[in-house]
Amino acid sequence: DMLWRPDVYIENQVGEILITAEGLYMYPDGLQFMSQKFIVDLSCAMVFDDFPFDSQDCHIELSTYTKSGNELWLRFWGGVSLELSPNLQHTEYFISLGSSNEDDIITRHFLNGTTPWRYTFHKFILQRKTEFFKKYIGASVMIAFVAYMGFWVDRRVAPARVAITLIPLLSLLTLFFGMAILLPRSE
Repeated sequence: DMLWRPDVYIENQVGEILITAEGLYMYPDGLQFMSQKFIVDLSCAMVFDDFPFDSQDCHIELSTYTKSGNELWLRFWGGVSLELSPNLQHTEYFISLGSSNEDDIITRHFLNGTTPWRYTFHKFILQRKTEFFKKYIGASVMIAFVAYMGFWVDRRVAPARVAITLIPLLSLLTLFFGMAILLPRSE
């Protein structure tokens, strides 16, 4: 309780933060280094103009709740602003770090423009995996085409009409369940 800790928060968080580990290092010269490992859901404004070949530039926006920019300065330590787990995977996107540097610290003024509040932006990029669409959308279009070919099969050939109807249906179900396994669980 005797040690001051900054009240840093994430501006664009959605929901609660789960802190999985944290550490505080004190150096002989009085410098303090605080580190936290956490899981958080973030909001990100996405643009889908180039869908399905799009990439999304997202960020984590950090600030302090009670200290103004005159009292507390948030900055990157050693040029590293954000680290992603090497095991981080997503079914639809490749996730990589964007460039974050000292220029990504901005100052906003609130309270009639007199009090500065500093925000740091830690960028990351979501690059859509096009294999996802080649595999699932392409297969769905081909299955629909096979089902559509059933209209040209002679009515008197019932076994062929049944087969050309059931095969696309079973193929779509297999595709659906194969894709459902890849998706993350929802609560």
